Amino acid sequence: MDHHCPWFNNCVSFSTQKSFLLTLAYGVLLGAYTALTALIPAVTAWFSLGLSFTTLNVSFLVASGVYFSIAAGAFLSSHLDYLYRNVTTLENMRAIVFRDQRDSFDLGREKNFRQVRSTFFCSLNTAHVSPQISRNTKRIHKQLLFISARIMVNKLNATNFSCSSTC
Repeated sequence: MDHHCPWFNNCVSFSTQKSFLLTLAYGVLLGAYTALTALIPAVTAWFSLGLSFTTLNVSFLVASGVYFSIAAGAFLSSHLDYLYRNVTTLENMRAIVFRDQRDSFDLGREKNFRQVRSTFFCSLNTAHVSPQISRNTKRIHKQLLFISARIMVNKLNATNFSCSSTC
């Protein structure tokens, strides 16, 4: 376990670290996009309207986007540093150093990154899939097929195919 994230109400571990890092990266992009797209309307509103309710709202949106992007970016950069060194948040707070003064889990930046990312910008966690997950996925897929087949049969049965008096 790396740490428990109260924002996601979930523990960040090896199997969820990729999703956690992607969420932080997308949060940085969302904050920057929000700030940049609201910047021109904010500047326009300040020059044309002066101090008004609209001006304050748009300015607050720009400030929120900048603040969120900086905060998430700082958090993302620290967790990318942990990823490159192959340490968890808890290990970083209380360093575990061995006799030869190096961390035995550190494989080097590239291998550490590759170990977590697999196909990094793919939204699914494709790094490690346990057999239990694949069995559950197959079971759920069969249940969904069965349910959809039952719905189609019920719809066909509900349709009246009998001949009326005009046949």
